Amino acid sequence: MGCSNKEVHETVEVFSVEVFTDTPNHEGLYVKTGYKKVNSITYFEKSNNLERTRLSILEDYFDMDGKFIESIIAYSELDRNLLTPGLEKPKENKKKMNEPITILAPAMKEDQPGEPKKLTEAESEQVRKHILEFTQTLND
Repeated sequence: MGCSNKEVHETVEVFSVEVFTDTPNHEGLYVKTGYKKVNSITYFEKSNNLERTRLSILEDYFDMDGKFIESIIAYSELDRNLLTPGLEKPKENKKKMNEPITILAPAMKEDQPGEPKKLTEAESEQVRKHILEFTQTLND
């Protein structure tokens, strides 16, 4: 039996960030359309010949006046075999919701780009469980 060096990183984040148009206007500028509140879990694992990435996200979208638009639950994963690169197939799943679903994300303040909120261990675990509850509904 060989030894396995396994490196695991998981990051739970809560933040708000501005949202811009997908395409530039006639002046070549992207126009701010509002903001979104985000709860996310980024999981990365690396062992001898494998890199595994999992991303679970909850996003609440708001217009420029702070009026709720929609929410999105998204999950993606990618397992990359380092011995046979290029053969991986990412898995992605996404669902829209008609009510806000994020927790603990700060409201966007005018002209202040979103900074991740510092979470306590208890808050981090609360957000983690909350995100996983929603992403599990993607398989229903």
